[in-house]
Amino acid sequence: MTHTIVRPGMRRSNDDFNRLFGEFFHKPMHQIVQEIKNVPSPVYANISQNDQSFDIKLAIPGYNKADVSITLDENKLIVKGSKSADENVKYLKKEFNFTSFERVFTLPENVKNDQIKANTNDGILHIIVPKTEVKAPVNISVK
Repeated sequence: MTHTIVRPGMRRSNDDFNRLFGEFFHKPMHQIVQEIKNVPSPVYANISQNDQSFDIKLAIPGYNKADVSITLDENKLIVKGSKSADENVKYLKKEFNFTSFERVFTLPENVKNDQIKANTNDGILHIIVPKTEVKAPVNISVK
């Protein structure tokens, strides 16, 4: 299983620095502020495996199971979430926003696509991807 290591905190601070100072004189301030608001929230993943399955755990605090969709497209497992803040609430202080996220995991060939299971508990989305036996290569004799 291939996956991409994401370090949103480091990348985001570098992007914010470049956005504010590198492009400050080339864009209007309202466009810069809007770009900062649209930075997606990081969704961290832990991936492990055993003999029977791959286990993917994603930290999605504040998201209900109705806010999350999981799609399998060929060998890509796509996890998306979307939630918006309640516009009727007048905050005294607001330090986090609910935004959408998307994570894509490339699955190997030796998985049982029709037996993938997912559940959520305490802000952790747990996806279990069962493995199949790896088929040994077949030698074909030339006659």
